Amino acid sequence: MKFNIKTVESKIDNVLAIQLLDAPFTGMIVSYGKVAFDELREDVDDLVPILNYDYTVHDDGGLTYDLAELETRLGDILLDLIEEGLRNKTLIYSGGVDENRKFDPIESDSE
Repeated sequence: MKFNIKTVESKIDNVLAIQLLDAPFTGMIVSYGKVAFDELREDVDDLVPILNYDYTVHDDGGLTYDLAELETRLGDILLDLIEEGLRNKTLIYSGGVDENRKFDPIESDSE
């Protein structure tokens, strides 16, 4: 999916944010906080990571909206941003590192 967004600086607290340009959230300004793939669920024959993220609505433009629909849209946009960052090699990772991990994506080799 490709969504129409624009990078902006929030007028409220001067953070880099995105403005949503597609209905029903046209004009809304949001930013993401912590993003993590920290849970797995079984899905048919695979383990599927669950995307967890924090976000802040800086300006809702006076819109009335469904919170679940907004969170789904923000999750979809975030996945697009992550995929684009991976493709362009511009994604920056910040977080913990397991120095002993070699093969198993779930368990550390030191356990």
